Amino acid sequence: MRKRFSLIGFILEKKALCAVFTVATVILSVAAPLKSYIIQWLLDSGSKTEALQYMASGMGIILLSHIAEYISRDSFARMATKSIEQIRMKLMDVQMHKTMKKYLEENTGDMLSVLTNDMRLLCDGYYMGIFNIIMWGSMGIVALVMLAVISPFILVCAVVLCLLPLLVPKLTAEDLSRKKKAYSEDTAGYTGKVGELLKGEEALITANASSYCIRVHGEAAVSNQKKDYGMRKITNSISVISSLVSWIPNIMILFVGVFMVFEGKITMGYLVTINSLVAFVISPFRAVAGSYAGIKSSSAIKKKIEEMLNLESPETGTQAIAGFSEIVLENVSFAYPGKDRPALNEINFTVRSHEKIAIVGSSGSGKSSLMKLLYRYYEDYGGRISVNGINMHDIHLGSYYDNAAMVPQTPFLFSDTIYNNLCLYRAYPMEQVLRAVEISGLTDFIESQPEGLQTILHENGRNLSGGQVQRIAIARAVLHKCGLLLADEITSNLDVITTDGIMKNLLKLDCAVVVITHDIFGEYMSGFDRIYYLEDGQIKEQGDLDMLLGLHGRFYELYQTINSMDMKRGKYNEHEKTYVARTIF
Repeated sequence: MRKRFSLIGFILEKKALCAVFTVATVILSVAAPLKSYIIQWLLDSGSKTEALQYMASGMGIILLSHIAEYISRDSFARMATKSIEQIRMKLMDVQMHKTMKKYLEENTGDMLSVLTNDMRLLCDGYYMGIFNIIMWGSMGIVALVMLAVISPFILVCAVVLCLLPLLVPKLTAEDLSRKKKAYSEDTAGYTGKVGELLKGEEALITANASSYCIRVHGEAAVSNQKKDYGMRKITNSISVISSLVSWIPNIMILFVGVFMVFEGKITMGYLVTINSLVAFVISPFRAVAGSYAGIKSSSAIKKKIEEMLNLESPETGTQAIAGFSEIVLENVSFAYPGKDRPALNEINFTVRSHEKIAIVGSSGSGKSSLMKLLYRYYEDYGGRISVNGINMHDIHLGSYYDNAAMVPQTPFLFSDTIYNNLCLYRAYPMEQVLRAVEISGLTDFIESQPEGLQTILHENGRNLSGGQVQRIAIARAVLHKCGLLLADEITSNLDVITTDGIMKNLLKLDCAVVVITHDIFGEYMSGFDRIYYLEDGQIKEQGDLDMLLGLHGRFYELYQTINSMDMKRGKYNEHEKTYVARTIF
């Protein structure tokens, strides 16, 4: 049976720290209220010697109380912060096991908010709320027992009057919960919007559109500030009203105690003790009430996080594949959610071991959709896709990705060393790393860097050229030693010389390669075993370059259009042909 995760479970599994916390809290719950007797002992002592003895005992109790409090707080803080770390790790594990489709449907700001803001609210509101209830509650209970020993009547008065401060947080818990939930949701939106603006900062700067950033960020910031203030406003109200109400039992019990002194039922020393013990009842009960309200108000966030922790991993099949021999698409059709028109319609497509395949077609023809199905972005398609004769649905996702790799049009690089960007913290022999660097054409670049493979890259490779970014992505895929490499328009933003080098390197790889490209006029096109021409979600033409040109079809027309174009100053050069080809496509 699959283990179910709960937030309290992360605390309880730390048995050694729980034991230390329990022992320290028990000592504290007795020692802290016992400090209330010190003044009474001194006032009622019969001699200087006895007073000195009581003073020494009092100092010992005070020291023991503070040592126990430190150990109690520290042990629980270690449990809470370690639990937050484990929850974050588990949430990231769940995130990494989501399907690509699920990832694309989600707002990354939601997860960022959960891992940052929600974790803070969880630690402060839920975990520390539990701590305060245990610590202050135990002190309050011991103080009540001590009051009962002195005067049962005072005990009854204290219990009845101390219920008043408890009512305020209870009555406001639901409203506070709504405010916290609204703040959490709005912070997720704010985080997502800020992330989007920072990623698009280059576009905004070059368009001189700082007003867009200021306006959009300003609206999101104002909304988040209002939600934050709304939450803090009700929290402050609870604190002030509870403080005001807590003075009532304090004064009333002191008033009753004074009359008991006049009647000779207790001494003045005991009155001081009673007054101090009542404070040890009122303050803890007030803290317990506030913490209870905090826990209740965190219930929505707690529920959300526990649901995320216990998300079932998607069913991705159970069979494993060893290597890659072929992938076959039979009558495959696919439509994006909410779209009536299919992106792909009755596609029949085959890639065998070590074949080099090019997919071409105009924008919207279905090229990228086909590539996404090959890399299992989506599983809800019609028809059948099989790998090595096994239905793709039956192959475990991890096993498939062990044998396939993809180089997207805009690869992502991390703010880390070139080496770590290549290896992604997997262990590879250095000769294998250098071989991947050589195949991808990175050798000269890396040798020109003072730190070589240990050169730190800026966020998403902003200190690299487009060609260097693509080469690192290709080297990463080559290092993976996959049997199938998919490349989605990786040269669309590169110059002709860089494009030529990258395409030729891909054709040399010791694996099957499927490339989406607009650049159909380079000499490397003759190196592909087959070229598929897509139009309106269907394969209209297929064959090698000579075969397609011999058909005199749509591919031939585009090819001839570019090659027959004249300019006033003469024929297009290769750079200009490539530019025009990309424009037409």
